[in-house]
Amino acid sequence: MISLPKDLVEYLNNDNDQISLNVKPSWLINNFKDPIWWLKNANQTRLVNDKWRGAITIDWGMKLPQGRLTDMRWSKLLLHCQLIVIAHIECPQAATSNLKEVAKFQRTMLRISEYLIFNAPDQAELLGLSALSNHRVEMLLVDSLHGGICGTGSWCKRWDAFIQSIYSDLKTRGKVKHWASNLPSDERSKIDNWNREIISSDPKCLPGMPTPTTLSSEELIFARRWLKMENMLDRNGTVPLLTVADRIGVDRVRITKSKHLIYHLRPFEQCIDYRHQEQASNLCREKLSHRHKTIAQIATTHCSSSAQLNLYQGLSYLRRYVQYCDSLKDSQLHALNLERIPPELKGCGPKNRTPTLPVEVALFIYDHMIDWVLNLTIPLIDYYLEILGKVIKQQGNALRISKNMRAGCDALGIDMPDYWENAFSETPPPAELKRLGIWRVGPIFYEAINSPKKYRDAAGNSLLPSIIRNSGLTLIDAMLMNSAVIVAVTAAFSIRRIQELLNLHPSAVKITQGRNYLDFNLEKVGIDDTRSPACRPIPSFVGKALNKQNLLSRKLSDANKLRKHDPQIDKLLFIRPSNSAGTPLCYTFFRKYLDLYCDYIESPCDREGRRWYLQSHEPRRFGAMSFFHLCGMENSLPALTWFMGHGDISQTWHYIREELTGAEVTSIEVAMATSALLNQQVLGSVKGDKKLKDVLANHFGSDRLDLIDPNDLDQYLQYLHEEGVYTVTPHTIKTSNGEKHVIVINYSKEVTHA
Repeated sequence: MISLPKDLVEYLNNDNDQISLNVKPSWLINNFKDPIWWLKNANQTRLVNDKWRGAITIDWGMKLPQGRLTDMRWSKLLLHCQLIVIAHIECPQAATSNLKEVAKFQRTMLRISEYLIFNAPDQAELLGLSALSNHRVEMLLVDSLHGGICGTGSWCKRWDAFIQSIYSDLKTRGKVKHWASNLPSDERSKIDNWNREIISSDPKCLPGMPTPTTLSSEELIFARRWLKMENMLDRNGTVPLLTVADRIGVDRVRITKSKHLIYHLRPFEQCIDYRHQEQASNLCREKLSHRHKTIAQIATTHCSSSAQLNLYQGLSYLRRYVQYCDSLKDSQLHALNLERIPPELKGCGPKNRTPTLPVEVALFIYDHMIDWVLNLTIPLIDYYLEILGKVIKQQGNALRISKNMRAGCDALGIDMPDYWENAFSETPPPAELKRLGIWRVGPIFYEAINSPKKYRDAAGNSLLPSIIRNSGLTLIDAMLMNSAVIVAVTAAFSIRRIQELLNLHPSAVKITQGRNYLDFNLEKVGIDDTRSPACRPIPSFVGKALNKQNLLSRKLSDANKLRKHDPQIDKLLFIRPSNSAGTPLCYTFFRKYLDLYCDYIESPCDREGRRWYLQSHEPRRFGAMSFFHLCGMENSLPALTWFMGHGDISQTWHYIREELTGAEVTSIEVAMATSALLNQQVLGSVKGDKKLKDVLANHFGSDRLDLIDPNDLDQYLQYLHEEGVYTVTPHTIKTSNGEKHVIVINYSKEVTHA
C-alpha cells in the first residue's frame, strides 16, 4: 500500500475551514505582515518596470491620534479584522468572490475598529473585536445614521476635544487674549461673531450654521481667535481639512469624504461665502449638478440607506464568520442580536440609484453626441495622427521632453524646440473641425485644475467651459472629450457598464454578415479573472468609431514602446494621448471629460439653474429604458435581460420597475398576469396563483378564463392590482430543455369588495 506523505496527512486531518494567516492565498501578492496588502485585480494587475500596477490595495495602517492601527497595542484587534476579511472570501460561507468587494468590506471593518478604539479602548486592546456587544452595535449604527464615517470615528468630538486641550493651557489662553486686545474693535467683533449669516448654493435656504453642542461660548470665541492668530485659516477663511486631519489623527484621504465634519467646522471659521466649498475642487464643472446636495443638506439629514446598509451587512458578515476564526470562537459575537436593531437604524434616506434622464434632456445630449461621433470622430483622430507622425519623425525616439530636461535647458539659456506645437502650426485642421476652433496642442484642462483661483468664479464654478466655447478647444482636450463621447454612446447603444467598455480588447469589434458586434467581458468578476465573455450587436457608426479609436490606440502604443512600455496598453482599445504618448483611459478621465462635454454643449439646466451632467451609469439605464418602451414593454423583458447580461429576468424587472410610475407598473403587471394565466405559464407563491384564479372564477362565474371578454378580464385584474390583492414578478428557471421564463403571482390579501 502506498502511504501519503506525513505532512499531507496532517493537513488533511486538520479542520480546513479555519481561517489562518499561515497559508497565503493566491489572490494576495505580498505578505500578511505588510501594512498594505496588494490584491490581484484580475488581468489588470501586472508588473511594469519592477513595480506592481493595477492591484487592489488594502491599507491596515489607519491613522489614530497616537499612532496607527498597526501598532503593537492594537495587534489583537488588527488580527481579528484581518481574519474576518480573509473569511469574507475564503470561508465556506463567504459572501463574495469579488476582491473589490473584499476591499469595500475591509473599510467597514476599519470603521468598526475605529469606533471600538474611541469608545472602549481598554476592551478593544484586550479583547479585539470581542469587545463588540449588542449595546455597542446599536450605538454604532446610531452614530453612523447621524454622522456617517464622521460619526463612527467621533471626528467632531475629537476636534472639539483638541480645541478644549488648547483652551486648557493657561499660557496659550493668555497669549491669545493679548493678541486679540491689540486688534481694532470692529475686527475683533467680526472674529468673535460665530453665528453669522452666510451665503450658500442651497436654494431652500437651510440653516447654514450648526449650533455647537460640546463647546461653551468662551471656548468657541477662543478657538476662532486662536485659529486666526496661528494663521490656520485658508484664503477663504475656512479651516483646511488636512490641518484638521493632522491635529485629530485621521488619514488625510479619509477626512475629505466627511461633509458632517466640514459642516461642524463652520462656527470656527471666518468665511461668509461658502459656495466655493459646494463645488468639489477636483471638478471643472461650470454649474452645480442637478443632483447636487449642499453640505448643510447632507449634514442635517440622515445617512443614505446604501451607506447604512453597508455597515449593517458588515456586522452581519462579522457574526457569520466568527465560527471560522479560532481566536474569536469563545467570543459572544455569534450571538449579536441584529434583529433587535430598530428598523429605522438599518437604513434611512433616499436610494442612491442612478435615475433615468428626462426625455428632453437625454435627447438633447445624445443628439449632440451622435452628431459628434458621426461628423467629428474620424477627422479628429486622423488629424491627431497626422501631427503625431510628424512629431515622431522630428523627435525620433525622444518622444517626451521631461520637466528636468526642459528646466536644465532653461537654466543654460538653451531654446528647446516644441515639436508638438511646430507640427501643429504646420498642419492646418480639416474643414470638418473648424467648429471646434482648435488653437493649440496642450490641454488647458490641467491648468484649470492646478490653478483654481484663475479658472473659478466667486461661487467656485469653473470658468473653463466658457473659455473653450469662446476661444476654442485644444487638440488634447478635444481628443479626450472625443474618447469620453465614444464610450458614452457605445454604452447607450450596447447597454453596457462603463468599466466593461474601458476594458475592451483591441479586437472587440467584429463584423459578421454585415452586422457589427461587440465582444467584452462582464464586469462581475471573481478571484481568478472569471469574467464571463459576452457579445452584443452595435450600430455600424458605433463600430466605425471604435475601429478608428483602436487605430489611434495602436499608434499610441507603438509610440509608447519607444519609452518604458506598459504591456497593458497592448490589451486595451481605449488609450488616451498623454505626455508619454499613450496611457490607458481611466474612469476618472472619462468622468471629467464627460462633464466638460456637457458644459461645452450647454446641456439643459433645471429650475434652480443646476445642470444635467451625464453620470456614468445613465447611458446604460437610458439604453435599457429606451429598449423597454420601444420594443414591447413587458414583451421585451426576455431580450432586455439577455442584452443587459442579467442572470434572471427578475433582476431586469426590478431594474426597470424603479423608473416606472404606479400606473405603468400596474398596466405591465396586469398584462403579464393575463398572459400567464391564459397560457398556463405561471408559478404560484406561498398562497398560490390558484387563489387568484378562484377570485376571477367567482367574479365572472366561470373558470374558463379564455371565454371571458379580454377587456373585462384586464379591467378587473387592474382593479385587484390597484387594491394590492396581488403582485407579479417574472423569473427565470432552468429546465432540462434550457432556461424558461415564468410569472410568479404573489397573492397578498383577500378581496374586500367587488
